[in-house]
This record gives sequence, C-alpha cells and structure tokens, in this order.
Amino acid sequence: AERTAGPARLDRAAAGPALAAMAAPSNGVPIVITANPAGLPQGHHFDSLVVRSVADVWNEEYRMYPNVRVYDPRAQVLDTAGYAFPGTMALGPEGQLVISAGRDLVVVDRQTGARTPWVTGLSSRIDGMEFGPDGSLYAADRAQNRVVRVTQGGDAVAVIEGSVPAYDVALLPDGTLFAAMGSSLVRLGRNGVLTTVLTTTRSIFTYGIVYNPVDGWLYYTASGTLRRFHPSTGADELRGSLPSTSGSVLLNLVAGRGGQLYGAENHTFGSVLVLDTSATLISRLWQPSVGWGLALDEGKLFGSGFLPNYMVWSLPVSDGPAGPSAVLRGDPSGDGAVTAQDALGVLSFVVGKPLPAGWSLDLPADADCNGEVNSVDALIILSRVVGKDVSQFCVGTVR
Repeated sequence: AERTAGPARLDRAAAGPALAAMAAPSNGVPIVITANPAGLPQGHHFDSLVVRSVADVWNEEYRMYPNVRVYDPRAQVLDTAGYAFPGTMALGPEGQLVISAGRDLVVVDRQTGARTPWVTGLSSRIDGMEFGPDGSLYAADRAQNRVVRVTQGGDAVAVIEGSVPAYDVALLPDGTLFAAMGSSLVRLGRNGVLTTVLTTTRSIFTYGIVYNPVDGWLYYTASGTLRRFHPSTGADELRGSLPSTSGSVLLNLVAGRGGQLYGAENHTFGSVLVLDTSATLISRLWQPSVGWGLALDEGKLFGSGFLPNYMVWSLPVSDGPAGPSAVLRGDPSGDGAVTAQDALGVLSFVVGKPLPAGWSLDLPADADCNGEVNSVDALIILSRVVGKDVSQFCVGTVR
C-alpha cells in the first residue's frame, strides 16, 4: 500500500516494472478491499495492510474497524437503502426472495434488488424463516416467543407459542415443522401435536437448523460442532468440529442440492462456510457484508448484512445436485422402510423445492404394481406430476 506520510513514500514510476513482473500465486483468492476513509480513526496511516486470513484486515497487529471489508469481487450488491434492519430471508415456492426488515417482510427482486412490501407490523425480531409445502411462510418470532405462519395473503397466526425465544424453523416435505426454541428442539406434527424431541443444557439450542433432502436429516450447529437429528428415529449424532473461525455456531444454515451445508460465521469479519455433512470444510465464501440471512437457489447464494453496511447481496456458487445413485435408492429418508413418503422425498429432491400443498402422502407406493416399492415407483409418480414419461430413466445411472 502507498504510504500517506513519512520519508519512505513509494516511487510508483520506479517500482512499476518490478511490480508488473510479480506473478500472482496460482491458488490465490481474488478479493476486494473497501473502506470508508471518513470512518477510519484520524491520525492512523495504515501503512501495511496485511490480509492474514483473507477476511481479516490488520494493521501492525491490531484489527481495523469494521468499515474495512474484504470480499469476493463476484458478489453483487442488490440493495443498500431503506432497510430498517436486514434480517433473515427465505425463498418462496415460486422463487421469490423474502427478507425480514425491522417489523416488516418485503419481497426483493432477485435481479434488481427492488423491494415490494408484503407484511407490516409483524414483530420486532424475526429470526429463521422458511416456506412450507403449503405455500405459507413459517417464521421464528424471537421477540414474542412463538412461531408464526404467514399465508400468501399476508395473514399471520401463531402456530407455536411458548415462554422461551424461537430461533429457527425447518420443515419436512410432508409439512412437519421443527423449531429451535430456547434450549430445545420441538416438533409440530401435521396433526397439530407439539412435542419436545430433544433438549440440552445449553441456554440456546441453536441459531440455525435445516432439513437436508439428500439424506433426510436435520442439521444444526452448537458449541463448535456440527450435529444432526433424524426426524423418524430420534437419533442425534455428532458429525464433526467446525473450523475455529466459526464463532462456535453457524447462523441460518441452508442446504445445497448436493447436500452440502452453507452457514454464516458468527463474528464481525466472518465468511460463509461451505461444509459437507461431516463438517469438512469445502470452501469459504467472502460476502460484502456480515449478517445472518441466507438463501440458496439455482446456483446463487443470497444474503443479508448489517456490517459494515445494511444490504442484500448475491454470490454465484457451484451447487449441483448429487448423482442419482446418491438419492434414488428407495429409502432416502433412511427410516428403514420404503414408503410413499420416500417417493415424495425423491420427488422433492428432483424438483429442488418443497412439495406444494395438496400432494398427498397416501399416494400408492407400489406405482408399477409389481409387489415391490422402490425408486422406480418414485420415478413413475414423478412422471404423473410433470406430465412426461420418465419411468424408463435408469435408476443409479445418469441418462
């Protein structure tokens, strides 16, 4: 960096040939450094900017102020103005991007960032939210210790009310709702029965939970680890340790089409971590603003941020689906039985979206009437839904 004071000012003309001859490392990470000079402490010249862990910018062994940010230049800032507070977000059944902003919910245009008001006066603190198979939005209302259901018409009603904060929700393809509330994980069945399925000694169970359609487990992070819970068996498993930079938990966890997990690190200079289901780090994504809103669709990651600035951003990602043999095996839910639920689980994975309202779990599982229920039956059901014959697709082989 050029010195702004002192006798050792860089002679750019003399240094030009030497600088031009320098080759960037083949494994280098492209970054952009932005700063608001008016916001930096006066009297500091910041002579030696050193990127020590890519997202942390340091000057002579102390961290600079949060208005200096390092991020991937492929990131696109969609909107920066008018947000009371950009919070969590969710993708609707038609691909619409919904974000909480203060006490309101707004729909954000995925290309231009233009905002359309949807629901006003909802709550002062909406945390995790997700659309269900019925087309409604389910949101964790942390401020009022409840989970609310918001219809497409914008009407909100509480479906879970308690005495502890709600932090996040996750929905299964059949509409079963799971919520992280206080120190527990609770389940609201399709029959309306609320059950506590897991409790811990932590004051906060987790900030983010997500259903992974590839293997049928619920994933969450806690105390520096990645864990998963099986909706059918009740098994709770430790999968591995998070990177030390994570801040002990990941915020607003989302799952990719291939089963990989995306989660925002819980600190000022954090990145978005991409993990496999064993907590192995696949990559880091450097976003232009830190926050906890994340949504993923069609090879693009969307996020909201509040440090250093309020904004909504997008970043292209490599998010291809898993191979057919990884999912189309008859029992994708992993509960030991092959049923129509598995057929619908496969269908949900193939189309990449939760099942819409009205798709019955009572569909005949043995669609080809051969006395067996397997992934071929899932393809026959898929044929009926999409209106094309895909029943001859070879299961386990790409055609």
